[in-house]
Amino acid sequence: MPAGRQDPVPTLVLAPGASYHLRKPLMDRLARVLCERGIAVLRFNWAYLDVTPKGAPSDDLSVELAELQAVIAFARDDARLRTDRLVVAGKSMGSVVAARAFAADALLAGAVLLTPLLSQPGAAPLATTDGAERYYGELRADHRPSLLVSGDQDPYCDPRDLHRFATASTAAMRVAVVDGDHGFGTPGLTGDAADAALARSHDVVARRVADFMDTAFG
Repeated sequence: MPAGRQDPVPTLVLAPGASYHLRKPLMDRLARVLCERGIAVLRFNWAYLDVTPKGAPSDDLSVELAELQAVIAFARDDARLRTDRLVVAGKSMGSVVAARAFAADALLAGAVLLTPLLSQPGAAPLATTDGAERYYGELRADHRPSLLVSGDQDPYCDPRDLHRFATASTAAMRVAVVDGDHGFGTPGLTGDAADAALARSHDVVARRVADFMDTAFG
């Protein structure tokens, strides 16, 4: 929660990746930056991440969708949060689940998809991918604000595929491409240089999401 706020605040519900849990560096940076900007962030783990031995996602992601919808319902029951500024977000596999939750819930204000799975590693860019339509097809025609963020070297979301997908969607969709791969790290860098580059990219992503939350809804 943002410190010192008495009035209800906009909120981002943030779904993790398949193994990118709620305390990974990007998730922490998003929470810190958004809270500084007066935006609450709800983070959680998929249930299979918190068992020993660690489990796996359900085959059709229906279990994960139900878990995300439970967190959204939890947010709506909290009087400190603005239900008219409730945005759903997800990282990688979490972006697939977030897109499904968004399509099924007309009361959500917007969606943020981080490193969406639009491309197939090793495939030619601009090739039609089943995943793009299967995972995110309904987002194309949605007139609520959405933001898709990826790295410029992400094999699962080639920037050319990302821009083509957005071009074929409504004007409500925004895209941002920052430095890095699927985790926003810079391939080829090691040690302190790699850590510094990763931190910079995470900061850019967090600030871009905060800007979207600040400006997308008029």
